[in-house]
Amino acid sequence: MELLIKRITTSVWPPKTGLLGGSAGSLTVRGGIVLGQFLAVLAICCSGGCTHLRNYEPAVDPSSLPDTAFLHYLGTVPVVSVDEGYRAMLIVSPELDSEASFAARQEALLAADIVREAWNLEPNQILDKGTLAFMAVQICDLPVGVDSLAFGSWGLGDRRYALKDAVDAGLLPYDVPYRAVRGGELVGVLTKMDAYLAEHGQIEATVEDVDSPADLDPAGP
Repeated sequence: MELLIKRITTSVWPPKTGLLGGSAGSLTVRGGIVLGQFLAVLAICCSGGCTHLRNYEPAVDPSSLPDTAFLHYLGTVPVVSVDEGYRAMLIVSPELDSEASFAARQEALLAADIVREAWNLEPNQILDKGTLAFMAVQICDLPVGVDSLAFGSWGLGDRRYALKDAVDAGLLPYDVPYRAVRGGELVGVLTKMDAYLAEHGQIEATVEDVDSPADLDPAGP
């Protein structure tokens, strides 16, 4: 990616003629605009913010389940939605309560700086590993690397660098930040987060070890 940026920035310098036969100065201005637009798109993609809507329809309405049953339910889904991920993070967080709606969950997470409004995530989007990692890093108050401090703190690659920090802490395995999170993976991360928080004295272990989720009917277990 760095080579691509370098090639774009150096291929037109120094310009001999302007765009469409104009002056060199016009090429400089237009080239700067194009480069600025490219870097803006690059910042979004590097942050891990390229997500898709989930087509999977669960047999059980997760909003009808209490928290414990919801954790079991998570292990049954092929991919996790943003809304489900938000609820899971609120369950494991030592300072926040589980909320009843997506809007309330998002508001609580935004207020705690666990998610960012600039991501513009929708409830039925697929949760990606960069977003999961960022939330895990914030909730567990993990030590972060230089990249997260220098770039992620103001939004450039925030979720991408958070994934590296979460991998270094042993909460997530190495992967690309845009990969979808499977239900079983999220349950595993929740268990590791809970253990980390307990080990560092922030909470007593509270999240169940859900290795083999029980089959749930609409009424719950």
